[in-house]
Amino acid sequence: MTLYALANALGMLMHAGRLSLGAIAAGLTDRRMLVVLDSCEHLIDVAAQMASTLRASSTSLHLLATSREALRIPGELVRQVPPLDIPDEFANCNEILQASAVQLFVAHGLASDPLFPVDERSVLLIGLVCRRLDGIPLVIELAAARAAVLSIEVQAENFDDHFRLLNGGYRTAWPRHLTLKAALDWSYRLLDDNERTLLRWLGVFTSSFSLADAFNVVKECGFSQNELFDALGGLVSKSLVIHECADATPRYRLLETTRAYALHQLEDSGERKAAALAHANYFQLIFSQTRYLHAESTPRAWLTRFRNELGNLRAAFDWAFSPNGYSDVGVALAAVAVPLLFDVCWSTSAGSEPTSHST
Repeated sequence: MTLYALANALGMLMHAGRLSLGAIAAGLTDRRMLVVLDSCEHLIDVAAQMASTLRASSTSLHLLATSREALRIPGELVRQVPPLDIPDEFANCNEILQASAVQLFVAHGLASDPLFPVDERSVLLIGLVCRRLDGIPLVIELAAARAAVLSIEVQAENFDDHFRLLNGGYRTAWPRHLTLKAALDWSYRLLDDNERTLLRWLGVFTSSFSLADAFNVVKECGFSQNELFDALGGLVSKSLVIHECADATPRYRLLETTRAYALHQLEDSGERKAAALAHANYFQLIFSQTRYLHAESTPRAWLTRFRNELGNLRAAFDWAFSPNGYSDVGVALAAVAVPLLFDVCWSTSAGSEPTSHST
């Protein structure tokens, strides 16, 4: 079926017995054209073979492929498509309206309802929603269509339930583009078992995490280091995990919508408590070590480490002291982390970097 679709798109009439990728490529030898292969991720091996064979058939033929991951063929030039610009947390209305994510939101809101509000309060709320959506165009389109029906105020106040609110895409869209959950379900089904497990467990991390952080948590579900390397590499290549490099130290993070989906999957699989416990225990160890780093290194070194993990510390506290958590784990974590928090607060109020005086 894929070869028939390709021959059809190229306007080539071929008998069934002669239909092959080589025959299609031979028919393009003298043609100058751009061939676009869209959404290759669900047929990545077939798309890679097509692209490689077609490209080798003619120097005047060019290919553009869109996919969550690279085709990995000779001569391929990969261009990452970044999210839209989102406004800064403290931006004013004019600055918010300059962000491309907000402009897309407003355009789709006005297309759905000519009376869609763009007053000062609405613009501030739109900026908040766009930040929560990480500037992802499809998700912003879904959010804008929903806001035109429910109002932006209702959407902003109830945004913790991403998947119930974000539905109602265009009727002519692919089914996977009709709701946020459908879009993420589509990507999740394309993963192998280790990638799916890792994505679920990474949902317990808030903000960013290091390779060591990830391994020390997911080893609790039986991951070896090599399995982690392979699965994490797969998730990064499929754009489900973001790779960052700050201070020459590689760190990783999930977009907010992806993290919310991962936590839903973790809950549904019955692994939420095990993953959250592994996460909290690991960060109790980390903050115990940070106290020694505080005493033995420069203030800047331990403060950088501490600040990187504040989101994870809050997440561990939230779970440990929740009805489904373990309060004794939370108390043990507080015993090692709170003195460091006092040092940070003291140094901030003093207007200087913290010194190594804690006990």
